[in-house]
Amino acid sequence: MTTASMQPRVTVKKMAAMAGVSERLMYLSLKLKRYGTPELTADVQAGKLSVNAALRQLGLMDKPSRLKQAKALWPKLTPAEQRALWHWINDGN
Repeated sequence: MTTASMQPRVTVKKMAAMAGVSERLMYLSLKLKRYGTPELTADVQAGKLSVNAALRQLGLMDKPSRLKQAKALWPKLTPAEQRALWHWINDGN
């Protein structure tokens, strides 16, 4: 057994916990590091570009559809806003 195979495995979950970010952000950041350009990585680190935007530029991620965005926003609406939107959709007013 070699020394390298005896090293503990570092998972995305552990890396995310150490960095204080979500597992999804860590996974996407590693994907950018692997497939991205140094310029894109630098722009993300400087805060000029989000990880998602950089991956979209590389063609590795699609922009969420409007329906997906609406579904994600629905739980964040207040009950009154949900009712108003529901009435607008059903009645067209």
